[in-house]
Amino acid sequence: NQSSTPLTAATSTIIPGARNISVTIEEPRQGSFVRGAIALRAAITSDVAVTKITVFLNREVVKEFNGDYGANHTLSWSFAPNKLELQNLVEVQAVNQRNQTSRVGVIVYK
Repeated sequence: NQSSTPLTAATSTIIPGARNISVTIEEPRQGSFVRGAIALRAAITSDVAVTKITVFLNREVVKEFNGDYGANHTLSWSFAPNKLELQNLVEVQAVNQRNQTSRVGVIVYK
């Protein structure tokens, strides 16, 4: 009498595109009002080194940072956009050595 049991993996498998990387935007805060320069602070964590960080404003690339930032990195950077809408989307995207990506955003107002 054999019973079938579900098979389980003994080790975890890294799936391309899986969320082994995360970004948290600490500044500016969701729903805040900005005037002039936007001060940006984002905490990035990954199980392997982060190699690329991209900042977007309203889906347009503002700045791209390339390098070896280690597995845990805090991006602190300010930029003065030429034009702000009444409502704006500030996003940070990070890519690690495995080409896994995380992208998050906050809405800020003029």
